[in-house]
Amino acid sequence: MNSGRALRHSQNQCAYAKQKGINSPCPYPNLLTLPSSLVLYANRPLRETDHFSQASRGCVGHDILDLGLAMPPYHRLPHILDCPSLHGDDAGLLNTFHTANSNQLRQLREMGCQRYMEASRPGAFEDSTRRLQEELAARLTQWEELSGNEESLDQRAAAMAYDLCMEWGAKIVFGLYDELQSRSQGWVTYKALYAAEGLAWQNIKLY
Repeated sequence: MNSGRALRHSQNQCAYAKQKGINSPCPYPNLLTLPSSLVLYANRPLRETDHFSQASRGCVGHDILDLGLAMPPYHRLPHILDCPSLHGDDAGLLNTFHTANSNQLRQLREMGCQRYMEASRPGAFEDSTRRLQEELAARLTQWEELSGNEESLDQRAAAMAYDLCMEWGAKIVFGLYDELQSRSQGWVTYKALYAAEGLAWQNIKLY
């Protein structure tokens, strides 16, 4: 059983126990259950190039590569390979890479802020946390299914698109795991960490 399916199995057990009135603790997922390869992807630093900085300000003169990570199935492979931005020269590909990184970082932060706003509504913390667990399980399963397919990619552009999907999928999953750890300590702790910018998705490394 892979990590994502194991997480869903644990959630189902917790839901059953709650339904039957069984007093059984339902622990949040432990970071140690993450695949080591995912942790490595998630902790890759991002290079803050000129194109990266320009994209972060919205100053981009071309289409930005959409990895499709916001919605299921949490990637756009292989359809993404038809994007014009993946069919340029080496310099163009490098620019596409850095621009995509900047765009994904912006999306990652926006998603985290949106989750906080949803959780902060009166009486919404538990429901929003349950949805977060469900999303985490689905994303982790999808990431594991996508993992290991890079050997079938024989073109540089295709390999780059795959690598971007793997890295940003991992960053999102790692951020959700970390956030659930803080939420397991209650709303006050989660709120304090968010305000102090102490959550993993608020601390993506740049160089």
